[in-house]
Amino acid sequence: MNVTTMTTQRTNYGVKEIAKLFPSLMKIKQKSLREKVAAVWNEAITTGCGGKGWTFAELRALKFTLLAGDIDMRF
Repeated sequence: MNVTTMTTQRTNYGVKEIAKLFPSLMKIKQKSLREKVAAVWNEAITTGCGGKGWTFAELRALKFTLLAGDIDMRF
């Protein structure tokens, strides 16, 4: 009997990687707070979208404004 297991390896993004996506992260002067904010974004990026995570390209494509109107966006 052969058993195959699949493991999904998630990438953990640190402050530097998250700051590439959200440069304003570096405006947080307190290092520990900046790291905590990055950790929250890391969790959101790696577990969002129903658990499959988001790519940086997908996040860049999202419209971050309330003025965008109705947008039909599916992943």
